[in-house]
This record gives sequence, C-alpha cells and structure tokens, in this order.
Amino acid sequence: MREWERGLAVVILNYNGYDLTIESTNNFRKISSELIIIIVDNCSKNDSLEKLKGAFSDDKNTHIIANDKNTGYASGNNVGLRYISDNLKQIKAVCISNPDIFVESASVLENLYNALLEDESLAVVTAKTIYNGTIKKPNDCAWMQPTKRYMMFGSTCVNKLLSQSIRYNEFIANENGIAYVHAVQGCFFMAKKAVMESIGYFDEGTFLYSEEVILAKKIQNTGYKEGVLVNEYIHHNHKEKDKSLIKKENKIFDINCFYHSKKYYNAKFSGKPRIFTLIANGFLNLDYGLKRFLMLFK
Repeated sequence: MREWERGLAVVILNYNGYDLTIESTNNFRKISSELIIIIVDNCSKNDSLEKLKGAFSDDKNTHIIANDKNTGYASGNNVGLRYISDNLKQIKAVCISNPDIFVESASVLENLYNALLEDESLAVVTAKTIYNGTIKKPNDCAWMQPTKRYMMFGSTCVNKLLSQSIRYNEFIANENGIAYVHAVQGCFFMAKKAVMESIGYFDEGTFLYSEEVILAKKIQNTGYKEGVLVNEYIHHNHKEKDKSLIKKENKIFDINCFYHSKKYYNAKFSGKPRIFTLIANGFLNLDYGLKRFLMLFK
C-alpha cells in the first residue's frame, strides 16, 4: 500500500443522489482498492441509504454512515470528519469530495497529499477545476478574501452593473507548484486532519454556501494557509445540480440558503464593524426580496 493510501480518507456527502455517489465512489475505487471512503447519507428522502449499502456491502474500505437529520452541507461533512477522528487514527489527511466530482488518476491524489504533508504552512490544498468539461478563466477552484463591496453587492442584482468578483485571474505558484490563496473550493479539497480537528471542523451555522470562506477564516486564525496545486485538475460535473434548479421551489430554497450564508459570514466572520454588517445585510435582504418577487412572474 502506498503512503497516501494509508494516510488519506475521503468523505462523500450524499443527499437523494445515490447514483452520483455510487459513480463517484466507484471512480475512487478504480484509483485505489485500499483508500478509505466515508459516505455520509444526509437523511435522504429516497432509498439512497439502502442503495448505497447494497452497492458497497462487500467493500470493507467503504464506510456508510446514516445521518438522522439533514442540517446542511457543513454539518453533514462534519459527521464524516468526526467519524474519521474517532475511528481511524492512522489517517493524516482528509478529502472532502462532492458526489459530482471525478478524479482522473491516482497521481492527482498522491500529488495533493504529498504537497499537503510536505508543506508545514499548508492546511488545505485543492486542484484546478474542469467545470462541466470546460477549463474556465478565472478558475472556480479558489477565491480571494471578500471585499466590502463584494460582501454587500456580490451576486446581487446590482452586481450586474458593478461586476464584483473575488476569483483569481491567475495563480502565482512557488517552486513546488503551490499557489497560496485565501479560500479554496468546497466541492473538493484535501486538509490535514489534525488542523481540522483543532479548529472544530466546519462551522455549522450555514446550511449551504459560504462554508469555504468561513473555513478559510478559521484556518488562517491558526496561522495556516490554503493553496492550489496548479498543475493538477479535477472534474466537476455540475449539470445535475443545474437541472435541479429549474424547479422553482428548488431555486427559491437555493437562493434562501445563499443569502442566509452570506449574511452569516458578514456578521460572524468578516471582521468588519457592526454598522457595516447591518447595512450590508439590510441590502441583501432587499435584494433577496426583489428576487423572490420577480420569481412570481416566471
């Protein structure tokens, strides 16, 4: 068994999407039969749990956990991370991977693992993202620290005029191919287990969205960095999520989560004066109300 196979565990959070989760798990299993995979079923409303147990009943290295309540993305992943801490003492690094992520080869995991463990300043690392078959520029794998204008106007109706963005137009890598960034993507990254334990894992104040920038704040408060291994790539097939948002009720729920998470970050983690967060969050409330109103006519 290779070192990265002994020291790495992958967490995959499932909610009503057992087909994608099975496909993703099988992808990792093709890369390594020894890699530990933790699947957390986040209290799915369909027969996901039974399907997952049936698919991996003979796989001793795939652990399936049934969460009895769906309290969101951060909380669901924390179930898997705490399971690793409590039961898998040999693990040195954890990988958070969404069910719609595809990793092409073992070298991607090995190189990420080695970069993470060899750089003492690094707590989290990710790869560049091929999004729905396209290498986008700016790449969606990392973000800069949100500015005041972005905290207030980013992804709002006003932002169509201001074009506020926190994406990196380019990455400046060191001799080891690592570009240090403020925050990496939440859909796929690798982190030192000890650091995740020391900060209490993900903050559970959000249901969906903003978990990446909140995690970045917690990690940087401990003196560690996050980075992108610029010569490695993973695939993110977001088409299933995009299709689900065609339904109005799903779109409304998604928008509600986004605005709640953005306001939560502003109030709890931005470090900005309270008067600013009150103004910013007040504007976000107005923008959310406008979007909900406009959706009545679609």
